[in-house]
Amino acid sequence: MAIPTEDGENVNEHFDGLPNFLVVTVEGKEIVSREMRKKPGHDDFVMKEVHLQIDEKGRHGFGLIAAERHEQIMEIIKDCEVIITGRIGLGAYADMKSYGIKVIAADVKEIDKAISLYLEGKLPT
Repeated sequence: MAIPTEDGENVNEHFDGLPNFLVVTVEGKEIVSREMRKKPGHDDFVMKEVHLQIDEKGRHGFGLIAAERHEQIMEIIKDCEVIITGRIGLGAYADMKSYGIKVIAADVKEIDKAISLYLEGKLPT
């Protein structure tokens, strides 16, 4: 599973806001490894385009530019089955789902608590 985080201890409030994923490998109900991975985010993309990109329907987070961003993010976590985050935009949510990654947006601050709740089946899906 992948969890956006700054410090490895807290779930980021928003999927795209911080520069890291904590990638947690679980076997059964046991955590077998934790790995911090740098992820592209707003700071990486800011010089490559004019923000605020809007698609033809007036939505932010959709369209070709957003899809390319989401694909770059997905490449970092393509070995993960689940993302646990605070909030996630509809465009990123749809793209991650299209890559076969289950996305869970939950109001849980601590990573260890989020993992525990997920393993117990107590996070909203």
